[in-house]
Amino acid sequence: MTSISIDKSKCEGCGACIKTCPRKVFKDGAKAHDSPKRTVVVADENACFACMGCQAVCPANCITISDLSNGRLI
Repeated sequence: MTSISIDKSKCEGCGACIKTCPRKVFKDGAKAHDSPKRTVVVADENACFACMGCQAVCPANCITISDLSNGRLI
């Protein structure tokens, strides 16, 4: 099982991860109450099969995928 986290302080809301993900794991998030910028959010973490495409295309390097079965970063 994988865990996905997005560092919202780094996320530029570009949507590259949304476009790349074959399983629709991400979606466009609403603007945070304390932030004027839009970010991406995890919509369906269980759909992730750790293809790593999102990390490869993210220009802000803000996506972290962890393997919960052994506690390691993938």
